[in-house]
Amino acid sequence: MDSDLNNLEEMDDVEKEIQYEDASNDLDNEKYVEAIKKFQKLPSNYKDVVSKLAKAYYLIGQQQLQDKLYREAINSFETAQHWQPDDRDIITTLTKAYYLLGQQQLDEKKCKEALASFEKVQNQDVNYENVSDLIEKAHQCGKTPPSWILIAVALLVLLVLTGGAAFFIFSSGDSDESTPTATMITLVLTDTPTPTESTSTPSATPEPDTPALTPSPLPPTDTPTIEPAQPPPTETTEETFSEPPATFTSIPQPIDTPTPVLALTPTFTPAPTPTFTPVPLSGKIAVPVFENGTYNIYLASADNGWTLPREPLFIKASQPAFTKNGSGMTLRSWKHQDWAQRIIYLPNYLDVTSFRPMTTFVEDAHPSLNSRNEEILFHTWPQGSPPHIIRFNINANIEDKNSRLDLDEGEKPAWLGDDKIIFFHGNGLYIMDKDNNNRQLLLSTNDKAAISVAPDNDRVTLSLQKDDRRQIFTLTISQGQESLTQLTKDPELSDADKYLPTWSPDGSYIAFVSNPGGNWAVWVMRADGSEPRELFRLPGSIDGIVNADSIEPRTTFGWWEERMSWAP
Repeated sequence: MDSDLNNLEEMDDVEKEIQYEDASNDLDNEKYVEAIKKFQKLPSNYKDVVSKLAKAYYLIGQQQLQDKLYREAINSFETAQHWQPDDRDIITTLTKAYYLLGQQQLDEKKCKEALASFEKVQNQDVNYENVSDLIEKAHQCGKTPPSWILIAVALLVLLVLTGGAAFFIFSSGDSDESTPTATMITLVLTDTPTPTESTSTPSATPEPDTPALTPSPLPPTDTPTIEPAQPPPTETTEETFSEPPATFTSIPQPIDTPTPVLALTPTFTPAPTPTFTPVPLSGKIAVPVFENGTYNIYLASADNGWTLPREPLFIKASQPAFTKNGSGMTLRSWKHQDWAQRIIYLPNYLDVTSFRPMTTFVEDAHPSLNSRNEEILFHTWPQGSPPHIIRFNINANIEDKNSRLDLDEGEKPAWLGDDKIIFFHGNGLYIMDKDNNNRQLLLSTNDKAAISVAPDNDRVTLSLQKDDRRQIFTLTISQGQESLTQLTKDPELSDADKYLPTWSPDGSYIAFVSNPGGNWAVWVMRADGSEPRELFRLPGSIDGIVNADSIEPRTTFGWWEERMSWAP
């Protein structure tokens, strides 16, 4: 990781100038990713670092736009806009990228996604090309045709099949004077016709009367009627029309006794196996980003990324954890001198005035609130001692040391429901009762990266080192160590590490942070590791060592203590 991000304030003027020149040269030589990395190591207020970062992301976006990587281009342009919010070139090109993405989505029949893209274009420029027509087209493309159209199509198909069958029967008869019997496909007699004499000779291709476009059969008349028989039930329900039967006028038969109708069974091509559309992502994701020597917490939508303008939700804060219903949040503050505390609980995360200090000790970190929002867990680093797990009621007096229940050694605790705790200790991952009883080893490992518990409280996901990369794994608690499974195997991520996994609120997806190609972004995959894809780019790294007068070096560990959180 980028350990040289530790302390920007200690970089002297000569070092800053060298770093700046190197980054500028990379930018001029179209080494945009390398330039971004170097510019991000400089203070944002140094010379024109902000404008050059915006330029680098903008130029990357232009390349992606030419390659028709519209989603990736949008992420790059939005990052550029983060640095230069009022730059018209960035705004114009971002609008174009959304427009092209919407056209691509419309061609692929991704109607809702196309509509969202075109609406973003319209919000920026209501007269942009033919965006109003495309929005209407996106509205219509996913709609089912009116029922009367389906009925008409069904009747037309039936008429074609009927005419074809009749033609086949008449044309295949003998050449003598015998009167052929007309046969209609899948039709049966419903009334006994009155014997009549007929001297008329049926034509080679008799055509039935035009059916009435009405959903219910006409009442019986003096003329007998023939109704379509209900086809026998089959396993392929897509092949069975569910519309009400139409009514046909029969052709009088020149015989005394009705001749049974031969039912011809049409041959259907089996319907293809349906392709299931992934469940749309929902909710919000809070992610820590290391910027200018400290952490800030950003908030993004799981379904469409950033809601601009992209600004930190909390500055000088990290380790976010939403409450179960997504309305509140616990976090670690790095703003000791202003807030005078370390762990914060906000019953309403959108209202900073609702914050409640949970601890006043600089070494307290990694808070976790139970589902009833009653008790909080965290770990602390006593001077000269291993980390210890602390539990206390959130309504207790934080100044009362007796309200802090020390659960012995351990770190990075998380709740399993409301009565059990999962945590790291020594060389393994353990679970225990919340009263410090029944400790059980789940997984032997020296890795201690933060974990995330699934909504079912039986699965966890964690980032572990394998070979020369960090990979995302899952472990099912009820099945033990043998259930440990690596999820990240996609070649697109083979050159990148994966960090900070977190479960979706319904447990069907896992989000994580990775940096393929040097671009830090939040990715998502199904809970089985399939279908990994990038969700949105981050404005910086998720790793860095916070350094300030009030921060003790032994209490800051970079990404090892960090985590993301996904809530409804």
